[in-house]
Amino acid sequence: MARQKQSAPKRQVRDEVDADDNPEIERPPPKKRRGSRARPNRTQDVPVPYQIDPILPEHTGDTLRIVLQHAVVAASDVSTDENALVDAPHIVFLGEAEPKVNLKTIQIEMSNKQLTVNVPEWNLSSIVLLAIAFLNSKKCVTMSITNDKVSFDIFIQTYMDLWYGRASPIPSSPITKHMAIFMRWLIRESQNVWNYPYQSELLDPHKDTATIQSTSLYKFIAPTPYSDAGNAYVPSPNLLPSLRPYQKAAVAWMLQREGLIENGAQPDQSITSICARHTSGVTYNPFSAQFYLDDPPLTDDIDNIRGGILADEMGLGKTVQVLACLLSHPSPPMINNPTLFDDVTIARNKSVRSCVCNCLDEEDQGWVECTGCQVWQHQLCSGYNSSTSEEFYCERCIRRLVPQWSAKSTLIISPQMIHKQWESEILRHTKPESLSILTYSGIKALRQRLKNQPSREWIYCRADKLCEFDVILTTYEALKDDLYHVVANEDNGLRQRKKYRVVASPLSHMKWWRICMDEAQMVENQNTKASLMAMELNSTLRWCVSGTPFSNSLWDVYGTLAFLRVAPFDEMAWWRAVIMSHAHHSDRLGNILRRLMWRNRKQDVIDQINLPPQTIQRSWLTSSGVESHFYRQQLEECLKQRDSNDVTPGMLHSLLRLRQACCHPQVGSHGLKSLDENEPMNMEEVLTDMYQKAQRECEDAQRDVIVTVHGLAGTYILESKYDKAAKKYLEVLSLIQNNWTDFRADLLPRLHLTHNFGLLLNRYCPSGGSDCIANEQAQFVDAKQEHCLPDLAEIRKMIDENLSEVLTEDSKSLILAARNDLSLSKQKIEFFYLNQVNMSHDVAFQKYMAAYENIQSNFLPHATVKTPLPASFHVGWIEALHQIIDEESFVDHLRAMLLSRPIAAQELGIKIRSLTSLRLVLMEEFSKVFSLRAENHKTLTKLSTKQPTKDDIDRSGNCKYCREDRDGQKCQHCQFRPNLVRLRSMLGIPDDETQKSGDKFNVAGFLLDIVHEITKLSQRHDVYEKMQSLMGEIRKECYLAMRLWRAQHARLGGLDELEMAKSTMQLRSPGETIRQAEKIYKILQKEIPVKKDKLQKDFAQYEVTLRTKLSELRYLFHLNQAHHRTTGDNMCVVCHENMHSKCGVWPCAHVFCLKCTEELIQRSINQSPKCPTCRSPTPASKIMMIRHENRDRQRLSGYGTKIDSIVERVQSLSDAKILLFSQWHDMLTLINQALRNVGVHCFVVNQKKDFDKTLLQFKQYPDKCVLAMLFKHGANGLNVVEANHVVLVEPLLNGGVEAQAINRVYRVGQEKQTTVHKFIVRDTVEEAIVVRHEQKRKEWKVTKKQDKEHVTSDDWKKLLQVDNAKIYESFWSEMVSFQTRTLSRQQAKEQFERALSHDLHSTGSRLVDQPKISVCGVEVTLLVVKQLLEDCDNSKSEHSELLRMLHLRLQLHAESL
Repeated sequence: MARQKQSAPKRQVRDEVDADDNPEIERPPPKKRRGSRARPNRTQDVPVPYQIDPILPEHTGDTLRIVLQHAVVAASDVSTDENALVDAPHIVFLGEAEPKVNLKTIQIEMSNKQLTVNVPEWNLSSIVLLAIAFLNSKKCVTMSITNDKVSFDIFIQTYMDLWYGRASPIPSSPITKHMAIFMRWLIRESQNVWNYPYQSELLDPHKDTATIQSTSLYKFIAPTPYSDAGNAYVPSPNLLPSLRPYQKAAVAWMLQREGLIENGAQPDQSITSICARHTSGVTYNPFSAQFYLDDPPLTDDIDNIRGGILADEMGLGKTVQVLACLLSHPSPPMINNPTLFDDVTIARNKSVRSCVCNCLDEEDQGWVECTGCQVWQHQLCSGYNSSTSEEFYCERCIRRLVPQWSAKSTLIISPQMIHKQWESEILRHTKPESLSILTYSGIKALRQRLKNQPSREWIYCRADKLCEFDVILTTYEALKDDLYHVVANEDNGLRQRKKYRVVASPLSHMKWWRICMDEAQMVENQNTKASLMAMELNSTLRWCVSGTPFSNSLWDVYGTLAFLRVAPFDEMAWWRAVIMSHAHHSDRLGNILRRLMWRNRKQDVIDQINLPPQTIQRSWLTSSGVESHFYRQQLEECLKQRDSNDVTPGMLHSLLRLRQACCHPQVGSHGLKSLDENEPMNMEEVLTDMYQKAQRECEDAQRDVIVTVHGLAGTYILESKYDKAAKKYLEVLSLIQNNWTDFRADLLPRLHLTHNFGLLLNRYCPSGGSDCIANEQAQFVDAKQEHCLPDLAEIRKMIDENLSEVLTEDSKSLILAARNDLSLSKQKIEFFYLNQVNMSHDVAFQKYMAAYENIQSNFLPHATVKTPLPASFHVGWIEALHQIIDEESFVDHLRAMLLSRPIAAQELGIKIRSLTSLRLVLMEEFSKVFSLRAENHKTLTKLSTKQPTKDDIDRSGNCKYCREDRDGQKCQHCQFRPNLVRLRSMLGIPDDETQKSGDKFNVAGFLLDIVHEITKLSQRHDVYEKMQSLMGEIRKECYLAMRLWRAQHARLGGLDELEMAKSTMQLRSPGETIRQAEKIYKILQKEIPVKKDKLQKDFAQYEVTLRTKLSELRYLFHLNQAHHRTTGDNMCVVCHENMHSKCGVWPCAHVFCLKCTEELIQRSINQSPKCPTCRSPTPASKIMMIRHENRDRQRLSGYGTKIDSIVERVQSLSDAKILLFSQWHDMLTLINQALRNVGVHCFVVNQKKDFDKTLLQFKQYPDKCVLAMLFKHGANGLNVVEANHVVLVEPLLNGGVEAQAINRVYRVGQEKQTTVHKFIVRDTVEEAIVVRHEQKRKEWKVTKKQDKEHVTSDDWKKLLQVDNAKIYESFWSEMVSFQTRTLSRQQAKEQFERALSHDLHSTGSRLVDQPKISVCGVEVTLLVVKQLLEDCDNSKSEHSELLRMLHLRLQLHAESL
C-alpha cells in the first residue's frame, strides 16, 4: 500500500493553555474594527467550577470509550451500572493548585451530594480538568463515574466537524490545544488499550535542546568488528585489496540495507510511527491532535529505507568499503525511451540555432536538428552520431519526454580537496576497466573552462550521456553552483528570445542508482546551497559516509535523515515536533540510528588493522618578553569588547586577535606591518616596530596632557592666580624635558608654552626690549631634534615659594632673564616652523616654474601675455589640412569617430560640418585650453610671490569651505580652485572633482586625435608628435600646479596655526560675536569653573594614560637593552645596585631591579604593592617583569617562540614527511619562510585549485619536507599515509577539526609510527582552550567536526579569564588544612616552596629553574601546585570550580614534571 503523506504540524502542541483560553481570566471585549462585520465567537466560556454534562451522540459509530480502572469513591451510593452516566456531575478540585501540579483528590457534586474521590494515580492536574471541561462544552467529550472506574466518551465526528471543512485540525485553535492536552493524559493513563511504544513523548516537550550533544548518540551504535554476514560475504573479483573482517561486516551490512542480502530482522514500523492505535481500531496522532477512523497514514519500515550512514572512524578504509559495495551490487539494466508522443507538446522553432555552448560559430562537424523542437545544435556538443538513424533530441526535449532518466550510475559527492583522491582510490583498488569513471565539475565550471566554445565535453550536460558511466564523481562546490541550474528557463512565452541558452543541471534530471555523500557533515546545514541541491537529487540507494557524521546540534542529525528520506522525519515540522521536543527523554532517535548507522572505532578493531602506535607530544612554550607584551596589549583590547548578555561579533573578533597573538605579532596584522606587502619580521624587528608604535602612543598621550595643562593655566590667569598658572607651565616644561630622550613633543605646543609663559612672567615685572635682544641672539636650530626649552632652575624655586610674595630686585632680574630665555626659545621654534612651512612651498614653486619655463622656451617661444597661443602653433596642422583631397569622406569619417566617443567628443563632432568649420573649431578649442592655462599661471605666481598678510591668513584660516569647523567666507584659494579643476578636466586628468562624464573632460585629447587624423593623411607625423609632446608636458605642469596650490594653501594654514598656537584662554562679553574656532578659548566669566572642572578631569584621565603608555615604552626599552647587553646607569633606586637589564617595570613607569620588585610583591600578601617612588598602589599582575635575558636575546634573532620551536622540532626529525596545520594563512607564510631559512623544503597550499598539484609534489619529494596547509583545506577525508608526523600549530576551539587533521596520517595503510606535535603557549588563551577540551572530554561532551567554531558567553569569559582578578585575592587568602595546621593557601605555598627549595639545593638544582604555571596571578612551580591540590584539604573551598580547572591544568602539564 502506498504511503500517504501526513499533514505536518505547524508547531508543537504543548500541554499548556494560553491565557486567552483560560476561562478564569477576565478579558476585555475585543475591539470591533471599523467597517468590518461582527463575527460570531467560535468559542464560549467554560463554566467555573468545571462542569461536565452528559451528551447524547449525534453520530452513530463515532464514539470512542476509554475506561480507567483506578478510581476510588468515598461514598457508597454511587451507581454501579457501567453504562450509566452520572447526572450533571460538578467537579471541583480541593484547595488551590498550581496548573501543572497533580491533584490528590477531587470533589464531585451530583444530586446535591458532594463526594470526595481519591485520584493519586491519575496524574491529574487542573490543566487537564480545564481541557475536559472545555471539550465537554464543545460536546466532544463526556465522563461517567462508577465505584471502581471512570469512563470517557470521545465524540470524534463532532470534534472533526469543528475543523470547519479542513482535512486536519487547526494547530493554533483552542479546541485542538485542549484535545491534545486531554488525549496525551488519557493515553498515558490507559496504556493497556493503546499501542504507542514511546510513552515518554506524551510528556511535556523539552524546551532546551541546545544542551543535547548529538555526538552522544554514538552510544546507541554498538561496534561490530565481526559478523556472520560479513564472514559469509565474498567480495567482487574486481576489488583488488583484501578486506579485513570488520570491513566485510560493514559491506555485508551495507548490502543488507540495499536489499541485496536478506536482513533477517522483523519489520518494525513503530520506530517511525507517530500515531497511537486503540484496540478498537481508532488511531490518534498526539502531535497534530487528529483522529483517523479508517486506516491511518502508513509509515515505512525503517529497514525499507535503502541506504544508511557509514560512520566508521577516520582512517578505517571507508572508501574501500564503499567500492566493495558498489562492485557487489551493480545496477540492474535501465530502460529509457525518449519517444515523442502525441500528448507531449513541444514548441517548434524553425531554423533556430541555439547550442548549449552558446556559440553560433560554425564547427567542423556541422549542425544537427532536434526532432522535438527543431532547434539546431553543434553536432560536436550534442554527441550525436550521424552514422546512425536514431532520432536526436536536445537536452530540453529529453527532460520533457523523460522527466526522470533512470541511470545505472553511482554519484559520489566529496569535498573539492579530496575529489582527485577518490579517482585515484578507484583506479588503485579496482581492476582496470571494471568501472567507468567520469568527473562532473558542474555547468558553471564547464563554461568557465571552455569559455563558451564548441567542445565534446558539453555532451555531459545531457542525462543520456552521463548515465553511460558507472561512477560519476563531483564535488559539493559543483553541487552548490548547479543549484542555479536545477530547471532550465524556457524560451517559450517570453516576448523576446533569450540571447543565451540556459542549461539545466543533468544531476537533477537523473534518477541515480546510488548516491554517496563523502564527508557528509559538509551538508548537515539545510540552508547551504550544496545541501539544497543534494535534496533535489533522486536515487534508489542513498548513503552518507563520514567519520564524524554529526556536530553539536540535533539539526545536523536532521540534515542527514532528510537526505536519506527517513519519513516522516525528513520534514522539518515533524522533526521539530517529535524528535527535537522529546530528545531528552525518548529513545526514538537512538532506535532510528541503531538501524541506519554503522560505526566502528580504531580501538574496536585494533587487532585487525595493525596500526603502528601513535604518540602525542604536547610542547608547552613560554613566550618572550616582546611576545608577552604584545599579548597583554591584545588582551586589554579584547576585554574592552565584553558584553554581559551575549557573545557579540566584537567579542569573537577580539578572541581571534588574542589567539593570533599567541602565534606571532604579524598574524592578522593587528597593529604591525601586514604580511601582504612586507617580508616576515623577526622578533628584533617586531621589538623595533612595537617600540616605535609605543613612542607614537606616548606622544599622543603627552599631547593630550599638554593641551589640558595649558588650558588649566589659562583659566588660572583669568582668575588672576598667576602662581598656579606658572606652576602649570613649569609642569609642562619639565614633562617635555624629562621625556625628550624617549619621545618628542610637537612644535606648536612648545611655542604656546614659551610665548604664554613669557607673557605671564612679564606680569610680575613688565619690561620692554627683550624681543629685540632675543632676535639678535636667535640662531637656526633643528627644533625637531632639540626641545629648545630653557632650564629655568632659579625660577622653579621662586615659584614654589609663591613668587608674588617674595618679589625683590634680585628676583626681578631672574624673572627678566627667564623671560628673555623663553623669548629666545620662542624665536628658535618659530623660526624653524616658518622655515619648514616656507620650504615646502618654495620647493613646489620652483618645480612648477621650471616646468612652465621649459614649455615656453621649447614649444611656445613666441607666446606673450596677451597672446598665450601664438599663430605659429597652428601652422603645421593647417598645412596638413589643406592637403586633404576628399573633403567629404574625411569629414564623415571624423564625425563618425567623434560621435562614438564621450560627450566632449560628440559636441566637437556636431560642430564640424566641413574643413572650414573644422579649422575654426580646432583654433577656438585650443585657444580655450591655453587661455585658461595662462590665467591659472598668472594667479599661481601672484599667490606665491605675494607675502601673505594677516588678513589673508585670517581669511584662509576661517574659510568654511576648506577648514573644518569654521564659518568664514570663501578664501582666495577656494575661489581659484575651480579654474584648476576645469583645466585638469580639459586635459583628461581624473580625480575626485573632475568627472569622466563631464562636458569638457579630455577635450584636449580629442583635439589631439583630430590632429592625428589630419596629419596621418598628409604624412606629417612630426607635427602630431610635437603637439603630443607639448600636451604631455602641459599635463605634467598641471600636476605641479595642483601641488603648488596645495603648498600655498598649506602655508597659509600653517601661518594660521602659528597664530592660534600663541592664543590662550580669553574672556568674552555676553553679547560679543565670535567665530566658530574661537569658541574653544573665548569663554564667559561664569563658564570658568565649569571649564576648569572639565579640564581637571581630562587631565587626570590623560595623565593615567600617559603613565601607562610610558610604562610600556620603558618596558620595551629595557627589553632592547637586555638584547644588546647595554646597562648604562640603570641603578635601582631601592637597593642602589645596577639592574643588569633584569627589572620590573611598574604601571607608573618607574623601574626597579627584579629582586626588589619580587620582594615588594611578597611583602604585600593581601594588598597591592606600592611603588617606592610615587607610593601609588599597583596590582602585582600589572607589573611587567624582565627575567630571562639570555633566552630573550636568542629569540629576538628568530621569528618568535612558537615558530622557532616548530622549526627546531622539524629539524630534529630525520627523513620525515610532515603535515603542518594552521588556521591562518599568515602563520603558514611565516613558517614557510623560517623553514626555508634553515634549508627545509616546505610546500604550502595557497589556493584550492593548487591543492592536488601541491599534494602530489609532496608525496613524490624524496627527502624530508613539510606540507603546510589550512585546517579547512586538509582536515577532511585526506589520505596522506606517506607522512608520519603531524604538527598542529595552534589549538582550535573545535577539537573535532584537530581529530580530523590527525587522522590524515593515522589510518589504514600507515606503516610507520606516527607522532602528533602540539604547541601551546602557557598562561594564555591557548592553554585555556586546551583545558576546555580536556574538560569536555572528562564530561563526555566530545566535540566533533563542524564548519564554524561555537563559543558561548561563558566560554568567552573562561577563555579570557574575565573577572578572575576579584577571585585571586580570595583564593590565596582562603584557609586550608595541612596535616594538623590551618593556614592560608598563600602560607601553605610559601611553606611548600621553602621545603622544595631545600630539597633541590641538596641536588644542585634551583627553584627558579623548575617549570611553573600561573595560578591566580602568581607563578607557582608545578610541584608546589600538586602539593596544594593533593596535600591540602580543599573539600570546604569556595573555589571548587577553580580547583577543578587547576587539576586539569596540572594533568596537562604533567609531562613537565
